[in-house]
Amino acid sequence: MKTKALVLGKSVLTLLFALGTTLASAETVLIESRTTGGTTNGITPNPPYQEGAGNWSGSGTHTTAVGTTPGIGSRFASSATPAPVLMLHPTLIEGATYAMEISHISPNASPNLVVNVTYSGCTGTAATSTSFNNAVFSPAWERIGLITVDAGVTAPTITFTYASGTMAGTGGRWYSDAFRFINLSEPCVTALPQLTTVNGPLAAGQTFVDVPAVDASAIAVTVYANGVQIGQKTSGITAGVNRVTLSPLVKGRVITVTQSNGAAVESCRPATGPIVGGGANPRVRMALSIRQNTGLTGPIGASGGTSNTVIKFFPATNLVSGLGTAPTGARVLYPSNDWQTVTILRGPDPATPTDPSFLWNGTDATNPNQLKGDFGVLDALAFAIDDADSGPYEIYIDNLSNGGTVIQDFESASAGTATVQFNAPSLSGTTSPFLLSQPPGTITPNVSVVTAGASDTGVQSLRVSWQFKDIALPNWLRLVAQGSGTP
Repeated sequence: MKTKALVLGKSVLTLLFALGTTLASAETVLIESRTTGGTTNGITPNPPYQEGAGNWSGSGTHTTAVGTTPGIGSRFASSATPAPVLMLHPTLIEGATYAMEISHISPNASPNLVVNVTYSGCTGTAATSTSFNNAVFSPAWERIGLITVDAGVTAPTITFTYASGTMAGTGGRWYSDAFRFINLSEPCVTALPQLTTVNGPLAAGQTFVDVPAVDASAIAVTVYANGVQIGQKTSGITAGVNRVTLSPLVKGRVITVTQSNGAAVESCRPATGPIVGGGANPRVRMALSIRQNTGLTGPIGASGGTSNTVIKFFPATNLVSGLGTAPTGARVLYPSNDWQTVTILRGPDPATPTDPSFLWNGTDATNPNQLKGDFGVLDALAFAIDDADSGPYEIYIDNLSNGGTVIQDFESASAGTATVQFNAPSLSGTTSPFLLSQPPGTITPNVSVVTAGASDTGVQSLRVSWQFKDIALPNWLRLVAQGSGTP
């Protein structure tokens, strides 16, 4: 899809919006190599995590496996000299048997890495593992083996030591990302598989939820809010998605689910899950995502050419917690049935802009946060949490213009046409992990459709709707601009 140029220095980029009014459990111990509140470079402190030897570095990318923390990054080693060593010191129950599993990102991971595994304070079934190589990748959890904790021990040590395999720069990394220990001594572990999520929307006052990945043999599906049962289905259960009727949802409550087998044993209930939103729109931060390209000469609406990986939020003053997370200093939109005009202007001099910008993707060697050149390419609209509320959000967009040039007013498309100018919220892999609901669920709401139900001028606008899976501040939506019907 061709991209289109926008002038940055000599005119005002104006968008018109209206906001609608729709509505580790005790059995599992999780260790992640990085933490948002950790020590230098975000490394998780010891205990429970320790890099015993080797040249370890930080990566901004993190697995999206169930239960992990979005956006905190990971660690990697790319040299076999000295041999890298990892040590985990989980707090476990003495005498209990645990499944030991890992999840990691795959880009640049070694294709043939082998590590030795040794134990102190416990015994284990695996002496070596190939689970760190690039055949294993996020969001899957990969089981390395079982460990049994020694009597009198509550903090055993599991040590991973490089044995062999490619370890040299690109295509040769050992990623240390996320680890978990699942207590197999708990009855629920031998029951049906754990249910990890529910589908959206999740709005205050809602009296049902749709539960995915239910087993065909389940005799009950039970829904909890903050650990208290609020609904249960005991008949008509089928494999896949099942709707459970429940008492009205309350904003801020954490929703978890279980399924029971023929012996009435409930599956393990996750320690956390998606969060109920307020229903009607909360306020939201909005910025443009602009691909910088100093070689563009215009005019407005001309082809932007091939994609440039240097992308900047505009307006923005920083990122919430590192590359790929939400912008700070963006425009704030407030709930309203009235249309709101959002105007963003860089001005003629990137060194002294009217509205600031901030690099969120790629590398710019000098003054990286300046939005350079007189023209750029509209990559996306960025929407971020500003009100400790997961949503669902429903926003109408009309009259996207650059100065006096109208880029899109949505009048040329038929009402009901999907993804005109802007793609569905789920499209971007950068931000889809922040949305409700994660696999095995389905991202819902997931709406980008032309509607005749609201307009500023003419009769049509674009209706966009989504929900975040929780209220973590790094969450944002990258609403990619190169949808069908792009001018």
